[in-house]
Amino acid sequence: MRLVFVNGTKITNSVFPSHVLEYLRLVRERKPDWEIDFVTIWHRKVHERTLHQTLAKINEITQGRSYYFREPSIYFGLRGVVNALGKELEKLLLEDDKQGKILIESNSYLMLYSLLRWKQRNDERLKGKGVALKVIGDLKGILPPEELHYEGGILPRRFLRYLVALKMEKFIIPRCNMLTCVSQRFKELIIEQYGVREEKILVIPSCVNHRLFYFDSEERERVRKKLGLDKKLAIAYSGSMRRWQMPGKILELLSCIYRREQDVIFLIITRDKGKFEYLLSREGKLMPFHVISLPLEEMAPYLMAADVGLLLRERDVVNKVACPTKFAEYLRCGPAIVLTEGIGDLSKMVKEDTGLGYISSLRKEDLENTAEKLLRDKEKLLSEEGKRRRSRLAYECFAWEAGIIDKLLEFMEISFARGR
Repeated sequence: MRLVFVNGTKITNSVFPSHVLEYLRLVRERKPDWEIDFVTIWHRKVHERTLHQTLAKINEITQGRSYYFREPSIYFGLRGVVNALGKELEKLLLEDDKQGKILIESNSYLMLYSLLRWKQRNDERLKGKGVALKVIGDLKGILPPEELHYEGGILPRRFLRYLVALKMEKFIIPRCNMLTCVSQRFKELIIEQYGVREEKILVIPSCVNHRLFYFDSEERERVRKKLGLDKKLAIAYSGSMRRWQMPGKILELLSCIYRREQDVIFLIITRDKGKFEYLLSREGKLMPFHVISLPLEEMAPYLMAADVGLLLRERDVVNKVACPTKFAEYLRCGPAIVLTEGIGDLSKMVKEDTGLGYISSLRKEDLENTAEKLLRDKEKLLSEEGKRRRSRLAYECFAWEAGIIDKLLEFMEISFARGR
């Protein structure tokens, strides 16, 4: 088998090490006889040095078989990406005399659309080369409503992006030979809307790199001492100021907590440090905040220092099918989680195991009730035993190495053999 991984995730995205690097490393480990090629789009805002540092890591896995193309100008539209990616696929799949089984996997709507368009144009040439080519689409979320409701820009521009994303989705889903998605609810939606056969879809949650995220009591104490937390309840928000992460509601919940108890500390771990500091200078200046910006590899000790992690979302179709990686990162580092009702399969998971955290809505009275519950359970939340249990469970449910990678590779091989 030969795997061609076509990457659309920005290499500076915080999920890239878990969703791409760790995944490919384990494919290489489990399938040493597979050839692996890596092709990525080079997004315009990514520095060239960062690109080549990332490709160097990829090359260690793929034995030097990594390639990239520049993100075309927006004025060329979808055709620009189709043509740019097509040139790389042409070199990889049509200029080579090798014949055999090739699996192309991609993790973004844009890359899936582009490679499927290219495949459609070149089906006869591929058959002439004796190439058995199958496409697996890795769907991390539902793009059309994301573009309409959560991305930046004025409404007409967002609506145009929504229509483009909808066009891509309608083209992609029926043409993929296999699909993975991040929740059972997402799978049900795909079956309902597109009539895809159930056996063509595998649910793979958003996995966490358990080497980057873990629990260690000594590290926890070191960071808590550094931040002056003592025995205070530490409540963390890890994320950005983007609309869909609900920074306003996060601040509202923290205000509910602080009105009841001043012996608490709030940790904001974010790349948007300046934006948060500005928001807090207006809205939360009386509350005790640590606003910290960290590289990904240094985040775990600060999440370990927290006792509660916050994950609030709107109750809409985007979040109905979602599986935020942040959920697994929090749990793996020990904090209990406050999350809203209706986030993919995660809300159900917390309802069934209350030791994982708390369910809340975004209504003011529910945020007030959640604040009271957190303060009532302070001693339990500070307990190391609970943190270790959550960390173990996060490994069992969200670590690639805890059986998920083997399940995915088996699905690929069986699906390829059956010609789905």
